[in-house]
Amino acid sequence: MWRYRPPVRRWVHHVLVVLHAAPRSGILAALDRIDGQLRAIEEAAGRRDNELAAIRHDLDRLERRVALLDRRAPDRGHTAGDEAHLDALAGSVSHLAVRLDLVEARRNGARDGGRSGSDRRAPRRLTFLTSITPADLDRQERAVRSWLEYGDVVSLNGAKERKAIRAAVEGRRRSPLAEVMYGKVAKTAAKEVGKPCVYVDDMLDFVEEHGADDRAFLIVNSDVVVDLDGLVDERRLSAVLGDLLEVGPVFGSRVEVGGDDLAPVETDLTLADGTYVWGFDYFFLTGEQVAPLSRHRFVFGQPWWDYFLPHELLLRHGRLFHLENRVALHVHHPVRWNHANFERMERRFAKYLAATGQAMRGTPDPQDTCREIRGRATRMWLPVPV
Repeated sequence: MWRYRPPVRRWVHHVLVVLHAAPRSGILAALDRIDGQLRAIEEAAGRRDNELAAIRHDLDRLERRVALLDRRAPDRGHTAGDEAHLDALAGSVSHLAVRLDLVEARRNGARDGGRSGSDRRAPRRLTFLTSITPADLDRQERAVRSWLEYGDVVSLNGAKERKAIRAAVEGRRRSPLAEVMYGKVAKTAAKEVGKPCVYVDDMLDFVEEHGADDRAFLIVNSDVVVDLDGLVDERRLSAVLGDLLEVGPVFGSRVEVGGDDLAPVETDLTLADGTYVWGFDYFFLTGEQVAPLSRHRFVFGQPWWDYFLPHELLLRHGRLFHLENRVALHVHHPVRWNHANFERMERRFAKYLAATGQAMRGTPDPQDTCREIRGRATRMWLPVPV
């Protein structure tokens, strides 16, 4: 948007000449700085105008899609899948509408997240946060290789496991695991669950401690391949993350796939499209979003941690978005359950619910709990660029 700027510096110079006064270099330098600040404000306004236009375009596309599905529904009859897809599209419209309000507020000079309307929003860098194990390195290498396309990777481990991983990686040529930054935790859950798993509390503490304004985190299981290419288009991933996380935390479920072609695999734990229905595998978060969360000693990689975290996010923020897009792929393998650990964490989850006033009737059931979390979260389907 073009705006007229009077040539203040030249006017002042002429006035000084007319008055037979020598130009004051200090005054002119100050005017140069003001002129630069005006230019920066105009550039920021232009960027926000473009952002508003892009959001309105996405809103229009989604609203047309919702209307089209709604018109077609009576002809073919509603199905559960149609309803879920319609709800997800409606959630996307809601998400974009909130973003639109936030951008307009910044455009009008309102404060947003501690930044003034004239400030440029810093792009977010992405850190994948996980806990790698010395076993199944092939699966984890494939996952980490996909993550490194989008950001850096941090693995939290106990001291002994860190040494074991490094020893295993040294014998593998050009392993992406060598590019991982390994952080040490003071205590693992080895005595509780029989394996040196890390506590989710340590992950949340790490996000809170390192979660500056320009960084986002994706807590994810170590063998989940992440593919965000279909959502990025020509924009940088950091811009997409900023759009997502500006409104609220985002989480989702993996899709079970075959090892070679990554085609969906239907099992008794998935839907027909391979979507895992018994849990959640990734959480997009910022340090600000993690700060108010309580800590309850759930164990990463063990049952119920992925039910605790969305419950806690909903409790503390009142808003949580479940991403329906196929972005997390998990090569199918037999599930390895430890019944004793399952029951131990189940009791811990029931205690957590009771302590926070969210107690359910009877013993929590995994599938019912999953269904309840999805029902409370806003389902969202991001439009795929065409």
